[in-house]
Amino acid sequence: MARKKKAPKVSIVIPAHNEEKRIEDTVTEISDGFRSAEIIVVCNGCSDKTYPVARKIKRPNVRVLNFHERIGKGGAILEGFKVATGDVVGFVDADGSFKVGDIEKAIGGLDSHDAVIGSKWKGKPFFKVQSGLSRRIGSRGWNFLVNLFAEVDYSDTQ
Repeated sequence: MARKKKAPKVSIVIPAHNEEKRIEDTVTEISDGFRSAEIIVVCNGCSDKTYPVARKIKRPNVRVLNFHERIGKGGAILEGFKVATGDVVGFVDADGSFKVGDIEKAIGGLDSHDAVIGSKWKGKPFFKVQSGLSRRIGSRGWNFLVNLFAEVDYSDTQ
């Protein structure tokens, strides 16, 4: 009789900068969907109430880190990864653009792949995903450079 494969421990990092209006809903939804997962919210350089709102979320699987200085999204992700204890570690944005089902699908993809990338760009015109012309140009420019220098072909390199 074959043994059932043990589910990996999952850590989900949520970088957050000025997300006081969305952070509670996002964290609560993910925490409810992944009760055994470690949820790490990394507040970075917030000038609003993101940190106090996140601290009020009383869930045993939620940790909140606070960096007073702005360390950027990448810095927040790295700080979360440093303290994560899961066998599987990933991140999602605080805006709730990826739902529990999307995260489950990504984790399921690890059965046959070493890494999984989810993209909110796939199948959508770029003006529908990102607001502000400078953000769109910066995002697409970064994507172009990552694809060029890393010799990969990903539509969303974040």
